[in-house]
Amino acid sequence: YEAGKRYDELNFAMLEMRLFLDTHPGDSAALAIRSRFENEYRAARRCYIEECGPLTIFDGDATQWVKNPWPWDWEGCAC
Repeated sequence: YEAGKRYDELNFAMLEMRLFLDTHPGDSAALAIRSRFENEYRAARRCYIEECGPLTIFDGDATQWVKNPWPWDWEGCAC
């Protein structure tokens, strides 16, 4: 699950950057890093959804959400 792993890593990085920026809002280096992570996060999320299916019920067409296989049934993704 390379696509899922990368998505999880970037999701964690985004949360950590948000916590840091809560206490250091004027840190321009941290803002630049967060911006880079956000771009990578969006790309990883898009890749995961395209290759493995929706992450939430709000991703894509609602009928896709109930189709098999479920995300945990996949052997792996190509991202």
